[in-house]
Amino acid sequence: MKMPRSLGLAALAWIVAICAAPVGEAQTFPTDDSVIRAIWAQGMEEASQIQALAQTLLDSVGPRLSGSPGQRAAINWVTSMYEGWNVPARL
Repeated sequence: MKMPRSLGLAALAWIVAICAAPVGEAQTFPTDDSVIRAIWAQGMEEASQIQALAQTLLDSVGPRLSGSPGQRAAINWVTSMYEGWNVPARL
């Protein structure tokens, strides 16, 4: 199937715009809010568990539609993690 020329040009323009965006902008932190900075710092530390937790929830527990067994598995996993951290959780 051949892509219409105008659609191809629009896609090319979009790709160029994305690539030309200032790369450094994503590395700045535009707030002076101490709470938001503390949350950001916690996630960026080497001791952060975010990558391991995300890997488990997104890859191991897997996809989940509302009402599916996958959703129930994700809820059970998150609830057990909270309980392990002594964080109150309820279904």
